[in-house]
Amino acid sequence: MQIMGISESRRCGSGKFILSTGETIVYSGRDDEVHQHGVAIMLNKDAAKTMINWAPIDERIIRARFHSRYVKLTLIHVYAPTNDTDEEVKDHFHEKFQAVVEKGPKHDFLVIAGDLSSKVGSDVEGYERVMSKHGVGTRNDNGEKLCDFCGMNDLVITDTIFPHKEIHKQLTWISPDRRTCNPFFAGSDISGIFILQKPFFSDRGKTAKNRFPL
Repeated sequence: MQIMGISESRRCGSGKFILSTGETIVYSGRDDEVHQHGVAIMLNKDAAKTMINWAPIDERIIRARFHSRYVKLTLIHVYAPTNDTDEEVKDHFHEKFQAVVEKGPKHDFLVIAGDLSSKVGSDVEGYERVMSKHGVGTRNDNGEKLCDFCGMNDLVITDTIFPHKEIHKQLTWISPDRRTCNPFFAGSDISGIFILQKPFFSDRGKTAKNRFPL
């Protein structure tokens, strides 16, 4: 793996360091010495050589820019508030998230990854251009905000485009009573691991799958 995003890193402040195994980590966390939240991006030696710059936004958003074979790539890694968080906190996160996307280089290939704490479900009505039918569950408030965000920024939730094998539906969270489990893949449940990308063909068709053929 060349590039990996990390959520809940719990490291305060921001900075860059190299592990004894050679991987580079850039991180962004809280400034009040409270070890909560935090995001980071880990790069192997080859990926680290291609990084142009990076920016710590806050304890929930970090951005990095890379050289790639054909175009420059902007990666934004996020760790969103949970669905039951106060609406004011969620709105503040989405406003800052939107501002980071808008300020990014317009011609870069944009990838947004991370834990967006959302359910987008499998109902594509009204969101045909941003997702396909391979999410699960029922869309929650965070999921609706995410779909609206993708529509506003011409993004596709790529993990909803194709079906997932059972072996890939790993659990990331189990409730204390062990009755509720959340699978790993995007569009699923509270864990909400998503990958959002600018489609290759913005005007190729009306559906997410046609706009981003895999």
